[in-house]
Amino acid sequence: MNIGILYEGRYDKDPIVSLIKLILEEIHCSAPSVFVTSEAGGSILQKMASAAVLFFENDVKKCDIALYISDTDYNDRKKRIISQWINNYCRLNPLGNIIAGYPEPYLEQWFLNDPDSIRKTFSLPNNAALPFAETVNPKERFIEIIESLNDDKSKARNDLYSEVASNVNLSSLSSVDPSFKAFHRHTKQALRRLCGAHTH
Repeated sequence: MNIGILYEGRYDKDPIVSLIKLILEEIHCSAPSVFVTSEAGGSILQKMASAAVLFFENDVKKCDIALYISDTDYNDRKKRIISQWINNYCRLNPLGNIIAGYPEPYLEQWFLNDPDSIRKTFSLPNNAALPFAETVNPKERFIEIIESLNDDKSKARNDLYSEVASNVNLSSLSSVDPSFKAFHRHTKQALRRLCGAHTH
C-alpha cells in the first residue's frame, strides 16, 4: 500500500508518518506500507497539483491514498480553498483519493493537547506540569519544551517530533482536539478500506 503525504515543512514529515503508523496499528493493518512524501517548503497551496501528479499520475509508485496536511494558521479561508481544490481534483480524477488534515492552528498543538505524549518521550512523572505555559504560540511553546527537556542536545529536533508523535494516544487526543478527531476518523476509515483490499 503506497501512502502519499504532502506536508508543509521539514519537521512535519516524520511525526505525520508516525501518526499514520499508529492508525495502521490501531486497525490491525498488516499490509506493507510505503510512504511517498512531498515537502511544500511552506504552505501546501502551491504544491497541491504537483503532489497529486506525483502521487496519482506516476506509474512507478502510484499511491493508493494521499494525505494533505496543512496548519490552519488561524485562517478558515485557507482550509476552504484546500478542501475545494481536493474535491475538484478527486471529482475529475477517479483514482484520486485524498484525505486532508488541518491541525488547528499548528501541528504542534496536537502534541500539546496530549501532554502525556511529551511526558512519555522525556520520562517525566505522570501529571508533571509542562514548562513555558506562558508562551501563547503553540508552535513556539512546543519547540521550547522539547529543547529545554533535551538540554544535552542528545537528540535532533526531527527525532523528538517523531518520538512525541509515536507516543500519542489516538483516542485521548481525539476526545479533546476536534481537528485531530476529524483527521483521525477520516484517515482511519480510508485506511481500513484500503487495508482490506490489500490483504485479500
